[in-house]
Amino acid sequence: MMRRTASAILDGLTLFWVLLVGPFCWLLRDGLGPDAGESQGVGAVVRFLLTFYWGPVAVALLAARLVLRGRSGQPASEAKAEAAP
Repeated sequence: MMRRTASAILDGLTLFWVLLVGPFCWLLRDGLGPDAGESQGVGAVVRFLLTFYWGPVAVALLAARLVLRGRSGQPASEAKAEAAP
């Protein structure tokens, strides 16, 4: 029960981070206003990933999701129940 609740919360946080915070990081990566710069190519991707530490936080959320769900993509308790004879 607790694992499912934690999994649902983690899924919600991951969706929020990727779908809502991600686009703002892309828009804000070069700044706003007259002092805004322009980045291209790999530099733009690096600046995007480090805006609000979007990349490291996204990796941490996805890693936590994988650990919580186990290797099979299911919550670990369900995977153990299926494996039992």
